[in-house]
Amino acid sequence: MGTIGGPLLGEISDTLLMEVTIDPDTLVAIPVENGESWCINAHLFDLVIE
Repeated sequence: MGTIGGPLLGEISDTLLMEVTIDPDTLVAIPVENGESWCINAHLFDLVIE
C-alpha cells in the first residue's frame, strides 16, 4: 500500500459478492439464506488514500 495522500489504483473483475453475517466469536462469514448477491463484471477505481 501507499501513503496517505497517495494514489490507489485497481480493478475488480469477474467477482461475485454475497450477503453474509459475521460470527462475532470466530469472524467466519456465513452466507445469508436467500440473501442478496451482486456480480461485478469489471470496475476500475482511482482513489486517494485517506
